[in-house]
Amino acid sequence: MVDMCYSSIMVDEATRMRVIRAILGVDMQTFARQFDVSPNTVRNWERGISIPNTINRKTLSGLLLKNRIAIRPDGFPVPSE
Repeated sequence: MVDMCYSSIMVDEATRMRVIRAILGVDMQTFARQFDVSPNTVRNWERGISIPNTINRKTLSGLLLKNRIAIRPDGFPVPSE
């Protein structure tokens, strides 16, 4: 049961990362440069293979604030109007 819960968290995180990148309107390479990681790392985030570490999560928060992207209660981003 624990594995299923962890698996659903990874899927949600993967979807969230894809949605954020889509809202920002950047390709994988540009998104990766924001975090000083490889495009393969971003691909792994978006596939649910791995999740951003603490430093990358802080960078992501700053990126969301800078671009005025709000976060819904379920954790998914909403572009500002």
